[in-house]
Amino acid sequence: MANNANPHLPGAPFGRGARDNSGAWQPLCDWFDVYPGNRWKDRHGQFGLFDSPSGIRLSMEEASTSEVLFNEDADWEGGLLPLYLWQENDQYRMLYRASGGTGYRFSNDGYQWTRPEIGRIDFNGSTKNNLVCDQCIGLVMEDVLASPEQRFKSWVEIGGMFDPDTGEELEGEEGLKRMGNMEYAGDSYAGPPMVMRAYVRGFTSPDLMHWNQIGKPVANMPSDGSGSFPMLEPETKTYFSYIRVHGLAHEEIQGLAHSTPELDYTRRCIGLTRTKDFYDWPAPKLVLYPDALDGPQVSFYGGYYFPYPERKGLHCMIVHIFDQSSGHVDNQIAFSRDGLIWNRPDRRPCIPVGAPGSGCDGTVYAQGGPVVLPDGRWAVPFTGGTGLHNGFHPGMPMPQEPRQIRWARWQPHRLCGIEAENEGRFTVPTLKRHHNELRLNYRCDNGGWIKVELRHAVPSRKYPDDGGTPGFTFDDCDWIYGDEEDKLITWNSNSDISSVGDTVAIRLRLFRAKIFGYRV
Repeated sequence: MANNANPHLPGAPFGRGARDNSGAWQPLCDWFDVYPGNRWKDRHGQFGLFDSPSGIRLSMEEASTSEVLFNEDADWEGGLLPLYLWQENDQYRMLYRASGGTGYRFSNDGYQWTRPEIGRIDFNGSTKNNLVCDQCIGLVMEDVLASPEQRFKSWVEIGGMFDPDTGEELEGEEGLKRMGNMEYAGDSYAGPPMVMRAYVRGFTSPDLMHWNQIGKPVANMPSDGSGSFPMLEPETKTYFSYIRVHGLAHEEIQGLAHSTPELDYTRRCIGLTRTKDFYDWPAPKLVLYPDALDGPQVSFYGGYYFPYPERKGLHCMIVHIFDQSSGHVDNQIAFSRDGLIWNRPDRRPCIPVGAPGSGCDGTVYAQGGPVVLPDGRWAVPFTGGTGLHNGFHPGMPMPQEPRQIRWARWQPHRLCGIEAENEGRFTVPTLKRHHNELRLNYRCDNGGWIKVELRHAVPSRKYPDDGGTPGFTFDDCDWIYGDEEDKLITWNSNSDISSVGDTVAIRLRLFRAKIFGYRV
């Protein structure tokens, strides 16, 4: 395959400005794939802008919501929250939080869930339940580095109010009493003090059905908020977790110029902690927090992390957005290339609270998965409730219908995309070509269309305004309409792009359309 297949191209070999996209589907979930354009002097001595994006925006895709999978229909199932999803023997299986401990259900199709009678854990004098553990173990990870007896791990935060002088935990109303008096009196308070402390208790399991508590805490820090759980990066043999940062950290972590933002940051936000030893975790560093576009009432109540399906080097997080003025909790989505710098494409919820009367019109917490449903859609389970997060005060009675678990569903690779409400354009800069064809995942609105042009490389300092490779220009491209997840692109009915060269740059024009990803 010659680089100089087109005599008009400079023929730079792969490795000089080209990216290896590994031939997999490339989601357009941030600006990483969009060439910013440049101002070049063309062959006629005129300056102009080439390959500059215009008329487009990153657009999150709102999930579709399934009907209720199951709700709190047993005495031991209050406080439902998904903890772990997996597939085994052609069945979907789920561990979830319940008021009696940790529950287990399974499903053949992902929608009809069976509650087996396990008969192991006593609840109110009976073992006729589906509990696998009498404690809520928290969200679960699979540890491929561990021994078979500790193959699965989980953790929960244990917190309380303590006397800082004696270290004694304050039971009953004593802690609340001291906290109220301290807040009321301020600096003039002279009574017995109170501090809030937390630590992380770990659990291990060989089979997800039998759980053992680790004797000592695995971390001397808060791991507060929904979505917090340990994960493993096998390549570096490093454990990591995204946890909620709020209030005082248990360790002073110095940043640049010895700053300690965690000690002063009172709005809930998300930090990253990493360790080589699962039994010894450091306090987190801040990585994701509300900014000026969020409004002063917004806090991040937690974030559920997952690697982007079928694509290495891309990370996702469903961020639980707590609006402290309304009490609602919904979900936004964030993306990262390194796990440290996170981008939220827009601030609309990807999983919003439901309509009034839906049963999930107060709070929505998505976590667990994603899994692929029988119809091919990607799905994440979420818990929906009618009550507001801050509506539990005795003086603020709120209606509390049973919590429910549903699916949030997306078509494959459609978590986010690049959209033009009217006419727009952008260029995906030079990539190594792995296939002899180009495929798109896209959706056009009524009257919408897409056109594609290929070049060997963008930018080209020699011929910035040269147009596309002959035979693969916008004029040659067959019109693209409709809504397809795996569309083969053709130019005058020809789909073989091997003559473009070892590398390819993709120019796209779109009108009332949204492009989610490409494969080349």
